[in-house]
Amino acid sequence: MGFFKTLFSGKEESEEEKDAKRQENNFDVLKFDGIQALRIGRADYAIACLTHALDIKADAEAQTYLVNAYLRKGDIESAADELEEMCGLYPNDARYPVTLADLLYQLERYDEMDDICQQAINIDPDLAGPYYHLARKQLTIGDYDHAEENATLAIEKSENPHDALLLRAEILQKKENYEQALADVEQLIGNDSGDDEVLMQKGMILEAMGNVEEALTLYNNVLEENPFIPEAYAKIAGIQLNDGQLAEAAQTIDDAIEQIGEQESLLRLRSELRRRQGDEQGALTDQNRADELKAEQEQAMGKQVDIEQEMRERYNSVNPFG
Repeated sequence: MGFFKTLFSGKEESEEEKDAKRQENNFDVLKFDGIQALRIGRADYAIACLTHALDIKADAEAQTYLVNAYLRKGDIESAADELEEMCGLYPNDARYPVTLADLLYQLERYDEMDDICQQAINIDPDLAGPYYHLARKQLTIGDYDHAEENATLAIEKSENPHDALLLRAEILQKKENYEQALADVEQLIGNDSGDDEVLMQKGMILEAMGNVEEALTLYNNVLEENPFIPEAYAKIAGIQLNDGQLAEAAQTIDDAIEQIGEQESLLRLRSELRRRQGDEQGALTDQNRADELKAEQEQAMGKQVDIEQEMRERYNSVNPFG
């Protein structure tokens, strides 16, 4: 009987082959459900599915979705860990070190960025991204000369140098090279890239040059186009504060909070203004509320949904780890 079964159906599968097929099927199911979960906003569920899928075998697409799931949750540290592993698994793909450099910058892990950016440059020396991230880091640590050099390289290598031009303008402003900084901003405006961020940068350059009235006009213009820019309110309030207009500065912050809601930074600024006005109780109230908002944000970031029971029920028959 075994002879005829083999003759008509081919070679009988071994237990190892059957197990390999089960594992492959498990991987496909877990990966698919992880991707679908991420698409409907269930990041925790996506992380559980994709992590189990990757325990079965390495897969660049599944791991990329896992990185995105961690980012959706705001877990930048875990996303960076995954990308660091991907840099080793796929050493010829520059996308992973470039993205990792961005996350390391956000995590303030500046010492690791040089090697990661160099890894991307070694893979593709024509990429703009590594030079842009290096310039961001160098600006942050006060290495303005190297920051300018790398921002310039990013501009030269980029098809759309909007972000790199804006970054170099900020660097040049820090170096008090205001005319060149203004030239970069004007180039962006001339390219129809005069968005809120560009106009805010121009205002800050003008303010640093002593053209306070012109800067104030720009900040107000930004708010006329988009009344939800907290930085514009803060800049206006800062100018009023420097002019000794404490009541006007406090009113500006009140208007901002009324327009865009309570934010930690705005409340702390209003607390300082009230303290300088002699309103210690009002300053303390704002300070306490700012502390509450900070605690609420940290709690929200750390909150995790318990999905273990759902995972056990859904994958009881297919999940080899359940």
